[in-house]
Amino acid sequence: MTIATTTAGDVRGAETLIEGVKVRSFLGIPYAGSTAGTGRFLTPVAAAGWAGVRDCSGPGPAAPQNREFPALLAANLGLGAKAAAST
Repeated sequence: MTIATTTAGDVRGAETLIEGVKVRSFLGIPYAGSTAGTGRFLTPVAAAGWAGVRDCSGPGPAAPQNREFPALLAANLGLGAKAAAST
């Protein structure tokens, strides 16, 4: 594990060897504040800082996804229909 200092606070990352070269990675570091609620569709604001060391050795939270979207897309574009046989 390795620690780096950012303007928002200290972060802990991971070290791995890739083809004999030591690579340091810091994942999930927030780069902007939340856009939820009243912040929706507004200019992003800087992420809030933190005290202590933030664990950034793995991916951060993922954006919410609509689990029904692929089925809706397929239904509306006819992707689920078989091609008509041509004679």
